[in-house]
Amino acid sequence: MSLWRRALFASSKAALRVLAAPVRRSEARALENPAQAQEALRQELTRAAARTERGRSLGLDGAEDLAAFRAKVPLVAYEALEPWIERQRQSDQPLIAPDRVKFFETTSGSNGHKKLVPYTAALQRSMTRMFLLWASDVLERGPTLETGLAYFSVSPRFQVPEATAGTPIGVEDDRDYLEGPTRALLEKLLVMVPGLPGLTTPGAFHDALLRRLLEEPRLEVISIWSPTFLLVVLEHAERDLERYAAGLEPDRAQALRERRWDQVWPALKLISCWADGGSVLPARQLAERFPGVLLQPKGLLATEAPLTYPRIGLDGGVPLLDEVFFEFLTGAGDVRTLAELQPGEEAEVVISQRSGLLRYRLGDRVAVTGLVGKTPALRFLGRSQAVSDLVGEKLNEAVVAEALAALSLTSSVLIPDIARRRYVLVTPGAADANAFDRRLQAAFHYQRARQLGQLEAPAHVRHAGLPQLLQRLFSQRGMKLGDLKDRALLWRPDEASAALEALERP
Repeated sequence: MSLWRRALFASSKAALRVLAAPVRRSEARALENPAQAQEALRQELTRAAARTERGRSLGLDGAEDLAAFRAKVPLVAYEALEPWIERQRQSDQPLIAPDRVKFFETTSGSNGHKKLVPYTAALQRSMTRMFLLWASDVLERGPTLETGLAYFSVSPRFQVPEATAGTPIGVEDDRDYLEGPTRALLEKLLVMVPGLPGLTTPGAFHDALLRRLLEEPRLEVISIWSPTFLLVVLEHAERDLERYAAGLEPDRAQALRERRWDQVWPALKLISCWADGGSVLPARQLAERFPGVLLQPKGLLATEAPLTYPRIGLDGGVPLLDEVFFEFLTGAGDVRTLAELQPGEEAEVVISQRSGLLRYRLGDRVAVTGLVGKTPALRFLGRSQAVSDLVGEKLNEAVVAEALAALSLTSSVLIPDIARRRYVLVTPGAADANAFDRRLQAAFHYQRARQLGQLEAPAHVRHAGLPQLLQRLFSQRGMKLGDLKDRALLWRPDEASAALEALERP
């Protein structure tokens, strides 16, 4: 290992700690008094919103208390804000975003139609602060890093980027979410894929990424979104092991041939990826391929805003109290603040953030796993709207994910077959469809629909290339490979139809 790499990492660590210090001090105060921190942020967001055309249309003057804020600002889904965002695309004026929009980012998209989120400098700063809190915690509590050499999720779109009125739509990789000093610091440590814009197919990208990663035996950190993203890259290597082993030093070449991935990258110490909700099983599968490597679940990070970040050793994520104002819809129908939640409770997340999305229903459900200081820690459970309803069964993705996990059906998905009033269980390997059906009948409405004959028993299709098939399906819809969510249930009718058609093709 060269001395310059050690020296570079040492200087980068020192600089990162300097950048993170004020953010960590502010966070420490907030975690001890979450109600006060959240109310201060809500007031700040309300004053900012009062400067926008949408804020004025709601009657905001910036002086509202919480009750008045809730009375004037309705709970909304994206569809209610879409006309404002479409107008904002054509204007530099503060219509919904209180400050100049630097770029628009699409939502991950595999949960629905494409949506655009305005990114201002303030929202970019929220993302930067989340990164600084996570990175400084890894350096303080995580495995000892020697070079800091890291791969962060970078994947091509396979489409020409859009732009409206000079405002870009979409970013190429995670670095674009960060402010200048933090981005410059991170770039010194990153493994980059050359010629990324010219990679026009998933296969070409996987090949280029794999070759680049294999060039770095000292790789220490991998940060991706979906664990399936990396699993597919490894499976790409397995289809031509000898070709990828060529040129490697003998020990690593033999490790590659034997699929001992932890020895292919012997310095790897940390993999950061989704590991909750529909990602539980693929994350477990990834951890099995890298024994001895810490697999850290990501916090709750949406395109719309960073909500939580993970801490080493903590069950759940730490809410970003100074960046996002949280509200929660409980099963009883009431609305709570973060400080009002209790350990063990589950609720749907509503956020107000710095680029103009107020009381926005994110569509995610979380559970309170405990306390950090006096602040509830949150774990992602699944999409609150991820429900399939062919005949009134109201089958939720969380129920499907639990059934798959109970039967150890990794990298599998359930697809509603509307025409035949049934579900199709698709797995890479063997599966007991009857046992799976019995697991699903733990859900009352599904059980009743089966008992009444309204739903046929699930069919089973074995498809060895299922992860790749789903990646192709969603990438054809313009989604970035690294952003595709691990799915237990394809609950949208258009997604289900497209997937069933793809399965029928040879």
